Amino acid sequence: MSIIHESKDIDKTGNPIDDGENLVRLLCSPLYFNEVSNKVNPDAFDLRILPSGDLEEYVSLARIRNFLSDEKFNNYLSTKGYNIWDDKLNDENKYYGYGIFNCKDARDVHEMIEINPLIGRNKAHVGLFYKHSSGGYYCGPLPKTDLTILEVLSDMADLLDVHEAPAKKVEN
Repeated sequence: MSIIHESKDIDKTGNPIDDGENLVRLLCSPLYFNEVSNKVNPDAFDLRILPSGDLEEYVSLARIRNFLSDEKFNNYLSTKGYNIWDDKLNDENKYYGYGIFNCKDARDVHEMIEINPLIGRNKAHVGLFYKHSSGGYYCGPLPKTDLTILEVLSDMADLLDVHEAPAKKVEN
């Protein structure tokens, strides 16, 4: 059940995402990554129904350039994914790792893909939006009966250069 809407999350005055930027998608397993086949599941780029019942409006990504050092990037990777998919919080999924891809490569998959800065203080957090031909954006699970959508999801999954998650950072 997809709904088309105008997004209030896009920061139109924010720092645009350049084509040359590399972005990160955190991956859980088995929902987004199949550890048996070692492949990214196209669902890693689908929109979901959130636990609150709200329909997701964009796929969350991170801008690597906003992490000013390798240490800060590794700190993000060793905390954020575990905060989302901690085994104690979610028995179905576990934090597997992350995938890196180039922004232009993603935009070249299909004209419906837009990668935009988001309103809020976290400038590293950006969103991948799916623009509908009517001009609005999809929210909620994408229509899996649409062959173009299925191809877009598959092509996006194929873009990722996958890395295993670093060890969980233990806070004292």
